[in-house]
Amino acid sequence: MKRVYGLKESMKKNGFFIIENAFSKEKLLKIKEKLESHLELEGIERRWGGVSCGLSPVENEKYLDLLESSNLFDEINRELYGADKKVISLGGFTHYNIPSSWHTDEYKEYKDIEALPYRVAIYMQDHQENRQGLWVVPNSHKSFFMKARLSLLFKKDLYTKSKLGDLILFDLRLLHRGWKPSIYYYFSYLFSFLIQHKKLNRAYRFFLKNKYRRQKKDKTSLFMTFALAQ
Repeated sequence: MKRVYGLKESMKKNGFFIIENAFSKEKLLKIKEKLESHLELEGIERRWGGVSCGLSPVENEKYLDLLESSNLFDEINRELYGADKKVISLGGFTHYNIPSSWHTDEYKEYKDIEALPYRVAIYMQDHQENRQGLWVVPNSHKSFFMKARLSLLFKKDLYTKSKLGDLILFDLRLLHRGWKPSIYYYFSYLFSFLIQHKKLNRAYRFFLKNKYRRQKKDKTSLFMTFALAQ
């Protein structure tokens, strides 16, 4: 229970929790190969040239089996929901070199905090030194989406600096993003908004996508969602 000590309090207060060294590095590197093979077969190219793929609850369970982490998730679920509650997987998704701007995964307000689903993020490489891992705004899960976005003006964002083997849990309503772009990319969003010329916009986005692709990146991630069985 030591590795999940303070989990429930942190999820309520900050909206996220990190369990360090939850998995062996060797195990995750093997899973990374399987994820990338899965993405090669089933993945869909997204903006900036990254690839993503949804995972059904059945596929999610297969990766859970590969993680050999049933005891860990039992501890997490007992801490969040209680010992007598049944928790199920709602599926997940995997990304390869996907950047994402600030967003939340759920906008719904939950009166009963015990019924709130949670999401886990597992990055298949170290992100301690670069800016490509998970960024969060602590405590932003308690606000509506627009209010949470406005909180960026007053609250400091936090880089999780996860390393291979760590497990990140977060509230689906938490404001988060999957990288920290340079000012260059912020200007690209502004350009796209101001210049409403389809061909010019398409050409500029093509240029940016190729520039992003040429960056030396190695970013594979696995996200899974869990909730109380209804």
